[in-house]
Amino acid sequence: MSQTKKFDIHSLWLFLLFFSFFYELPLVTISFDRLNPRLLDLCFVVGVFLNFHQLVRPVHNPVFSWWRRIVIWFVICSLFSVVFLLPKEVRLYSLLAAFRYVESLIIIKIVLSISVDKRHLFYAAFLGLIVDSVYCYFQRGQTTVRELSPGNYVVVDFLTGPLSSSYFEISQLLPFAAIVLLSILEMLYSPGIKRSLLQCLVVVLCWPLLYTGSRTGLFLCGVSLLLYVIISKQRNYFLIVLALCCGFFYFNRFDEESSELYTVTRTLRLEKENNNDIEKRIEIIRIFDLDNYDNAKALPFIGAGFNVAPINHYNRIDYGIHSMFLYPLEQAGIIGFALFISFLICCFRTFYKRRRIDSFCMGMLAYLVSMMLIGIGGHNFWREFSSGNINTFIVLSYCLAYKFAEE
Repeated sequence: MSQTKKFDIHSLWLFLLFFSFFYELPLVTISFDRLNPRLLDLCFVVGVFLNFHQLVRPVHNPVFSWWRRIVIWFVICSLFSVVFLLPKEVRLYSLLAAFRYVESLIIIKIVLSISVDKRHLFYAAFLGLIVDSVYCYFQRGQTTVRELSPGNYVVVDFLTGPLSSSYFEISQLLPFAAIVLLSILEMLYSPGIKRSLLQCLVVVLCWPLLYTGSRTGLFLCGVSLLLYVIISKQRNYFLIVLALCCGFFYFNRFDEESSELYTVTRTLRLEKENNNDIEKRIEIIRIFDLDNYDNAKALPFIGAGFNVAPINHYNRIDYGIHSMFLYPLEQAGIIGFALFISFLICCFRTFYKRRRIDSFCMGMLAYLVSMMLIGIGGHNFWREFSSGNINTFIVLSYCLAYKFAEE
């Protein structure tokens, strides 16, 4: 009886944990927004209480091992920044960012230490995708007022879903959630009309990407879906959906005055004005200059100030360079950059080697490649840029891909 009860408790915890990536509104407003507890924080506390004995046990997972090295180095960089680089008024933000990475690392280790059914992830992610899609439907065209801290309100006039007050998180979450669900669908359902309808439904539920205004999210979805089609050879239904989307774009007229697709019109406007266009995003790597940073001398070794990295005495809290590859260099120096490259190589080898025996690895491979391509001039992986806990979701899924393939 006790074993059954324990299994039920862990199943419920896993479901709430996976769902927490789709719902990040504060549970209660007690302080400034970064400290307000979310559902993930509750899962963290409950998870540690239920699985405290698991924290001391080793986890044999190469993806997790490389990520653990990155987090440990981030903590070292944060402590060094607080002591030697950053002014007093921003030190707390650096420490808080490091704590968030540690929190996610502990959560990932707990999940890898217990039994995980793919259905836990599928049902929670599918429900989360529906909730986010419906939330965006009622939010579209409306102005939302959110309380960031007691008595401090902000007006939100773009799609965010039940996530942060920025459009960036929802636009990063939807493409990854789609790949996660599509890859698990191949495990749970045999080829047939039911699986095909569910696949099409998952793609359709990503419709908010057309209205968020995020080019990165839209391109991530398109490229990752295309790569998944090619790798999995599921060309029939996906190509039909992609063709319908392309036809919808074409007949909707791509001009700022008539189109209601904000992501499309914003992309075209930025390209037309040569303002933050795609070409300039790609050139970020070429024009990257260490001398721009206030802590330029420390940057190659320990970073320019973790989670702050001031430029011209402007503290860029929870912000950074628009490049997934240069960000760890900016924040954690050459060692941080090298660790991240090693992490990516490990993930690629892991997924590529197992892509034929596990469809989840196939999906993670498709997303990883698209993430790296778009990450040259985009910020689509790290916690910052108001991206909430999507980083935890991605790294956890990468670790689970190895776990599922080895079981």
